[in-house]
Amino acid sequence: MGFFDSIGKIVIVLLIVGGIFYILNNFDFSRKISLDPEAIRATPYIKEIVYDDIELRQFTASVTKGCAGDKECQVNKVFRYVVDNYEYYSDPAGKEGIQSPYETMSIEGGDCEDFSILMNSMFESIGLKTYLVLTDTHAYGLVCGVNPDKLTKYVEESLLQKYATDSNFNKNGNLVYENNKIYLKEEHNKQFVLDPYSTYYFGGDGSNIATPFINARYDYSLTFFSPVDFYVVSGQEEYQKLANGDSFKTYSSCTELSTLKAVGECTIKNYGGIAISNKGGDSVQVTMDMNIYYLYSSDELLKDVNIVSYQIDGESCVVLDGTSGKYGYPGYNPSDLVGKKVAIDPITKEIVYLE
Repeated sequence: MGFFDSIGKIVIVLLIVGGIFYILNNFDFSRKISLDPEAIRATPYIKEIVYDDIELRQFTASVTKGCAGDKECQVNKVFRYVVDNYEYYSDPAGKEGIQSPYETMSIEGGDCEDFSILMNSMFESIGLKTYLVLTDTHAYGLVCGVNPDKLTKYVEESLLQKYATDSNFNKNGNLVYENNKIYLKEEHNKQFVLDPYSTYYFGGDGSNIATPFINARYDYSLTFFSPVDFYVVSGQEEYQKLANGDSFKTYSSCTELSTLKAVGECTIKNYGGIAISNKGGDSVQVTMDMNIYYLYSSDELLKDVNIVSYQIDGESCVVLDGTSGKYGYPGYNPSDLVGKKVAIDPITKEIVYLE
């Protein structure tokens, strides 16, 4: 019996030693268990993150409608919803207020941790893994399983749309991609009658096209039931000279005299337009189909876009800073943060130190 007892003790010792060896070789020392002070510090924030709430899931589904399971599309839409619809509000003096997702939605605002809690909750509700990141002075989120290169396309499209909206030039337009260029496209279709011996103008005031646009391309197709003169001019000033019978400037390559049809394209650097002159004594029925393509200076507008992500457990986790402003984007990373960046798994409470 003594022999077998000795064998048993040796086996137990070997199992213990083997277990210790396995742990030493497989434990990720960048992670700490939930008793880590950083995890304890994060507890008041992560306990407000919602994981399984049908109302929040339905709401997030409505925000990401049209994404059809496209993670990058979902991430961009949720981020844009938050930065476009919620205001930044600081906590009251001397008090650290922490809001639930529904409180932030109710008052339509909050501070950095409130936005992070809201976005993390929305992403968790549709099955996307998140982390909460704490620094010495700031809080933001991470959303994982995202392809940064694919996300870039959605980010750039949204930013260009935002620039277009802010330039008051997006009332009837939408973004189109053509030959690796991005345009704001306006469609104009109308029918009207041009009186005898009269002129007609459709277009802008003639001011120079400025950032975010480079030029405007007029793609036009017009038909006339009687011959007219058709011109593309740089603006109302040149049109008014035409209307007054004075000498005026036109784009000769885009001019059709005594024509029943005008079809072509003309690229100009002014908010110009088309002019029609009916020199006859009869009214003329006009049918106009015209698209105006305003070319974005996208290289300039998007030169600073840089999607920042971290690799955690083999997945790309993209930064989500809800306080980055209306021209912020998922992946925008504040450059002025000081101190360590600690990412906390809101479910396991494990932490990862970010470089």
